[in-house]
Amino acid sequence: MKQYETFIFDSYTFDPKEGKIELKYSLDDEMHFTETVTLQRDGLFPSGVDLELLDRALFALHLIGGISYYKT
Repeated sequence: MKQYETFIFDSYTFDPKEGKIELKYSLDDEMHFTETVTLQRDGLFPSGVDLELLDRALFALHLIGGISYYKT
């Protein structure tokens, strides 16, 4: 099995209309992984949701999700 040098946390996105979160990672920018989480859309967010807090939560989810790939 090939040994990779660098694990990369590429990006994360959230589509509130679809309730879809994508967490993207790669190894040496050669092997790519996308973790997809789909949330129930009905009543997902109350009005006035703090977008900065949402972004922080998604960032944390991206880090947590990446740990499982990094460990392998």
